[in-house]
Amino acid sequence: MSNGSANFAVSFFTSVLTSALVTGGVLYFSGNLKLPGAASEEPQPKVDATAEEVEAPSLKGLTKSVAADVLKARGLRLVVQEERPDNTIPSGQICEQDPLPDSMLNRGGAVSVVVSTGPASAPVPDIIGKPMEEAKDILTDKGFRIGKISESDSGVPGTVVATSPEKGTSAEPESPVDITVAKGVTVPKVVGMYYARGKKKIKEVGLKLGKPQWRYSDDLDVNVILSQEPEADSIVAAGTEIILTVNPE
Repeated sequence: MSNGSANFAVSFFTSVLTSALVTGGVLYFSGNLKLPGAASEEPQPKVDATAEEVEAPSLKGLTKSVAADVLKARGLRLVVQEERPDNTIPSGQICEQDPLPDSMLNRGGAVSVVVSTGPASAPVPDIIGKPMEEAKDILTDKGFRIGKISESDSGVPGTVVATSPEKGTSAEPESPVDITVAKGVTVPKVVGMYYARGKKKIKEVGLKLGKPQWRYSDDLDVNVILSQEPEADSIVAAGTEIILTVNPE
């Protein structure tokens, strides 16, 4: 090999070696080159400082299974906090939630709900011995409906002698309550009628005519009924005597 060729080879080798050393040094100090025996660093955990948020949907009126699916689609979880009566939401449906709809939650967060068990039960009021119309008002005021009305031969006429369900029994609002009323006769109005016609009307409804009383009146014809006892529209037992006061001849 000539001197020129040898010098060229040495020069080429030197430049390649220098370039390699420079490149290696850069890689080493930049952390991209690991030398044998060098200690490796532990990987650092990733921290998401801006966790994604989602909007809580309205769950009122949904069943638990449907609500769970709705929340799952948004990356949220359902937690049933409790079950309790609710007079407006049917049994098995959600009546309350926390947080409220449109609240922002971190993905993976939970929405707590209260599930309705249906209307709260209430005791049937005591209406035994009450006049039928008064008893009806009491029942409706307490949120019940009037069921079947039947009659009984015993008890004070026109008053309630039994209910079904019985008084004190728990029943749902708007449920019917059957009433049993002691038989009675409504006293007809006979004031102003002539005595003969009044007597007939009293007997037609199953009442008896008591001994009449007499009182003069210049304003009415003779034999016209001036008053009656019990009064008209009173409810009395069948066979009750009705006393009429009549203008004599």
